[in-house]
Amino acid sequence: MEAAVETAYNHSDKNENVLKIFNAPEFFFRGPTGAYNIEGVYEESGSFPSLEVIAVFLEELTSQERFKDWLFQFGTVIAYHETEDPNGTSEYLKTPIPLRSLSKL
Repeated sequence: MEAAVETAYNHSDKNENVLKIFNAPEFFFRGPTGAYNIEGVYEESGSFPSLEVIAVFLEELTSQERFKDWLFQFGTVIAYHETEDPNGTSEYLKTPIPLRSLSKL
């Protein structure tokens, strides 16, 4: 994702009066088995970083002064929640990436 942000920046209009919008694809962030288990969404899993690590990294990247006239939408995360259903079904959820920096808007 960092490379995509940098590429977008390098090709963007540098006029600070122009709003730049970066939009990542839906379901870009996935867990080790496709969907994150909502119970462990903030835990590392092998080579897969937790959503908290991803959100902190994206917040640090986009809080740089050069991105003051940018709007970032980093796609969505797919996660699941195991239910108490005796058939072993799960509920699947889709949510945008939570970035604390969005509260500054």
